[in-house]
Amino acid sequence: MKKIIKNIFSVMLAAVAGFGFVACDDDLAQAPIVMPAPEIGDGTWQNPLQAWQAHLGTTVNGRTSNWVCGYIVGYVNTDDGNKVVIGSAGAVQSNMVIAQYPYDEEEWAEKGYTLDDCVSVQLPSGTATRTSLNLADNPGNLNKLVSLRGTTGSKYCGIYGVRAANDFNFGAIGRYEPPMDEIHGEYFCNFSASRDINFYLERGWAAYMIKGGLTGWYYKENGGTSFMTISAYYGTATGGPYENWLVSPSFNLDEAKEKTLSFSTQASTLADTSLEVYVMKSQNPQAFEEPVKLDCVIAEAPASGYSSWVSSGTIDLSEFSGTIYIGFRYYSAHGGSGNSSDFSMTDFNLGGANPAEWEIVDPASIATFRKAESIESGKSYLFVFNDNLMMLPLSGNYGNFGVREVEFNEDGTITGKRDNAFILEEIPGTDDEYMIIDYKGKYVFMKGTYTNFNVSMTPEDAYEWTITPDENGIFKILNSNRNLVMIYDAAKNYIGTTGPTWYQGRGAALYEIVEESAK
Repeated sequence: MKKIIKNIFSVMLAAVAGFGFVACDDDLAQAPIVMPAPEIGDGTWQNPLQAWQAHLGTTVNGRTSNWVCGYIVGYVNTDDGNKVVIGSAGAVQSNMVIAQYPYDEEEWAEKGYTLDDCVSVQLPSGTATRTSLNLADNPGNLNKLVSLRGTTGSKYCGIYGVRAANDFNFGAIGRYEPPMDEIHGEYFCNFSASRDINFYLERGWAAYMIKGGLTGWYYKENGGTSFMTISAYYGTATGGPYENWLVSPSFNLDEAKEKTLSFSTQASTLADTSLEVYVMKSQNPQAFEEPVKLDCVIAEAPASGYSSWVSSGTIDLSEFSGTIYIGFRYYSAHGGSGNSSDFSMTDFNLGGANPAEWEIVDPASIATFRKAESIESGKSYLFVFNDNLMMLPLSGNYGNFGVREVEFNEDGTITGKRDNAFILEEIPGTDDEYMIIDYKGKYVFMKGTYTNFNVSMTPEDAYEWTITPDENGIFKILNSNRNLVMIYDAAKNYIGTTGPTWYQGRGAALYEIVEESAK
């Protein structure tokens, strides 16, 4: 281990004893290097482990799923002996490397920092973490500070790192995670609190592999909907059967306001596969007491593609009492492409919960917005079309922007999430031309001949937007390159584009954040 890490360790040993580090080290008697000492993290979203801690293989009180913070500096070349490469040239999608400091050759040399002090990060396929962070697709992420939620304490690509990084947030803290409260009475979960299935496992959910050896249930997001999903796609046509269970936390039905259950499912690719739902007295599906199968509506897989989301209906649980669990049993006779169906589940509601009361909101993410008469470069704005429809950021990398109805306060302001606002950054040397940047730091642009929108971590062709107000305070938002204007499409209920001739004043009112000092 390099001296820089040893010296950081010697300075902070007393404060991190609770993490289970080994205290015997010959270098502890050496004088520490004079440098800004990094903080000690505890692995929570508010205080992630620092990169130097992850480099040591740190876990926290036996918990391996932790938040880790560091600067994106490169990737691991697995085709060249797991060599750590600084920079984005030749980067792969499957991993990246973070460090305690952004890369600067002179600064690293001065601090004694080397490639051996870096931390490998596994970016699982199919996750927002891979899509948004890998340097192959997002070279502009180089030297950005990011916080990741994943497994620490084991090696990945030959060095200690972060495995299965399934959630992230740019900056020094992770995404807000609500406290782990005990469940009483009714309960609702739409899996929007975290992208990491470990978050839900820590809060009472359980996942079991019974047959077939597949990993099983995992988190996914599509079209703004978050859900748990399962597939035998990675199995084989000659393998199987495959059986995996997702089981809810425990509930005392006698404390709920009503004895009911509901949820929504989606299915894809018709095959010899099923999803069944059971009431259980034990969370373990192989326990002695037999689960009771429920009669409920489950989505049917089409011959190809995906079904729509289907409600289970309200399921009567009045015959049950006391503590129960709800188990979702996935079974597929075979695996592989075309031989197994995918099933997904969300909007889990036990006891007649009001979903609005269970919405996960980070208090720090809420802001007040007031109508803007002009634009100030670098500020954040809500885009409000048709007087009351707020434009929502894209959940993927392309498409048309969705909308949500807003409620105005008595003084005409709007109270809402900062994540729904877009930063307008003036392009140097232009007149009224701006870059539009969402809360993830992605730039809005238009690709090729398409009339919908794209977002990317780096500006691409057709990212220039001319934004000008009229006498009514409505802003015309024109893509300067494509000569297309943002409008609300009432027939399709989304924000699309049209030519200037058909614009007819259908632009957006902009609402700027009212900072606390200005209230």
